[in-house]
Amino acid sequence: RYVTLAGIHTIHADDEGAARPASHNIGMYRLQLVDKTRLVLHAHLHHDGAAHWRSWKRKGKPMPVAICFGGESVLPYAATCPLPPGISELMMAGFLNGRGIPLVAAETVPLRVPANSEIVIEGFVRTDAGGPGWDPRGDEPLGEGAVFEGPFGDHTGFYSLPDRYPLVEVTAITHRSDAVYPTTIVGLPPQEDYYLGKATERIMLPLLRTVIHDIVDYHLPMFGCFHNCAFVRIRKEYPLHARRVMYSIWGAGQMAWTKVIVVVDHDVDVHDAQAVWRAVFENCDFGRDLEFANGPLDILDHAAPRLGAGQKLGIDATRKIRGEEVNGIAHDAAREPCTSSAGVDYPEGGHGRFAILRVEKQAPGDGVRALEVLLEAGGADFALAVDADVPLDQALFRWTANADPGRDRVQRGSRIGFDATAKIPGEERNGQPVRDYPPVLEMDAETRALVDRRWADYGFQESS
Repeated sequence: RYVTLAGIHTIHADDEGAARPASHNIGMYRLQLVDKTRLVLHAHLHHDGAAHWRSWKRKGKPMPVAICFGGESVLPYAATCPLPPGISELMMAGFLNGRGIPLVAAETVPLRVPANSEIVIEGFVRTDAGGPGWDPRGDEPLGEGAVFEGPFGDHTGFYSLPDRYPLVEVTAITHRSDAVYPTTIVGLPPQEDYYLGKATERIMLPLLRTVIHDIVDYHLPMFGCFHNCAFVRIRKEYPLHARRVMYSIWGAGQMAWTKVIVVVDHDVDVHDAQAVWRAVFENCDFGRDLEFANGPLDILDHAAPRLGAGQKLGIDATRKIRGEEVNGIAHDAAREPCTSSAGVDYPEGGHGRFAILRVEKQAPGDGVRALEVLLEAGGADFALAVDADVPLDQALFRWTANADPGRDRVQRGSRIGFDATAKIPGEERNGQPVRDYPPVLEMDAETRALVDRRWADYGFQESS
């Protein structure tokens, strides 16, 4: 059982005793119920809640926490908002609310909480044990202060696998009369979290443009589940301008976790996926126009060779100009459509250059071997290998979720492929390991039937 839609209030240990701590943070981190007085808190290594925990650990004290449900309707959104350091989620919530968020002192922890909350769970997060979840060293024994949390059906569309996270020892629960307990369901998009993310994409565009002036617009396509892909539109002014933008994004706040970036010219609508892919297959030579970089990735990226660390891919789909010759390839090179291959799907809009192979995987490396055969035969310039049971409309989703651009790519000159099959032991390549791959999230038939039976009870109209 999980808490999924609460604001998690924490402060940095340096602000202990401050009347109005400048570090007051609200995050939306899930919590798994352990028993009547304990929860386990899952916050990603890169997030402020985990940074606050590390500060209290250095101080040798447990971290105070307040888990707040409800309140002003803007609070859940504000808790998810990727604000710059030093900018309070409470200030963002007040701005969106049209007036400030009233706060009151918690009962048993040195924190202030939204006065209009429905329910507040107070407690202290133990810091007497480490673990890969929050401690990047991960070299401490599990101890009594942390437990394995998970698996959990996550917004990535996969089950995030168990890992070590710290325990919350609950000290008080307060609530309104007739309190309402809010919760949410995440999973294969689109769910509620997808629309929260879309709001952030639009609201944060002006701020992103103040950090990276070159960006005209951007779009986080649904198949990328926020952190796996971004389409970016720029007004290109000079050679390799798109490469500069890629590296700027990889250094910009939570955009830094983006695994695949596609950069297009100013006259391409980034909200039209067909237009973006048309630009890719009209303008790209895949021996010249790809950029690979190592760096931090989202903790939920199961394809990353190591927790939160792997390789990223940038695709320069802008029209090329002189000075952009890379690897000795002429700036105006455009490849012809490839030879058709049996058993290969060529999606519409790929100009015959894009192929999807569905692989009946029997042994480690089957996906890579299928790609090698296809590329060496001239069957595609850009190819994805997916498991045989994957629908074609999920191919891009599986690519960004299942492939690490460094470990899982096959390149033959200007032809490239990515093994987007679910990996199994023995598929280590290029010195990069393979971690456990989780299953795709599925709602069981009994739960679906229950929702169908109670649809009217929930107050919804039958769909026509």
